[in-house]
Amino acid sequence: MNTEVNAQALLALLNQRQLPDFKTLPDVCEFVTNFLVKKYDLRYPSDINEGYCFIWAYLVWALWKKPLNFVSSDGHIVIEHKGRYYDSTSSHGCDDLESVEVNPDEAANLGVKGMAWYWARCGTYKAEFRQILRATHMKLYRAIAKGGLNKHDSEDLYIDDVPYPSYV
Repeated sequence: MNTEVNAQALLALLNQRQLPDFKTLPDVCEFVTNFLVKKYDLRYPSDINEGYCFIWAYLVWALWKKPLNFVSSDGHIVIEHKGRYYDSTSSHGCDDLESVEVNPDEAANLGVKGMAWYWARCGTYKAEFRQILRATHMKLYRAIAKGGLNKHDSEDLYIDDVPYPSYV
């Protein structure tokens, strides 16, 4: 589990006393996909990509012990790890962004701060995302709630020296 999150709160959110011993990122992706399908009474894993993708991405990040990046375009966010792209329908990863329905010409590379900053303000289920964030990562929640993510913040919203968007 990611050391930045409140482990007990995350376990409570996931209705778990303890988590499986995740060996690979696809194991985590499958666990989160199954959890969200059940939690929101969805028919298919692809339904997660219709408004819950940022919750999926955050939960995978929270459960994975190693750094992950996010890539977003056209209202969809996926995880990037070691040159592979993951979402709820691609738990084993894909080699290209088109396979996870992200336009590579418009894709933005985000760290967890940038992902949380954007999706706490946008998206169909932003209120629920803020509740999850508040329960599991209070420091990040407070920074977002206070509007503290700006050009003078110590961590960039975007990674790889991509410039800040004009609305920051």
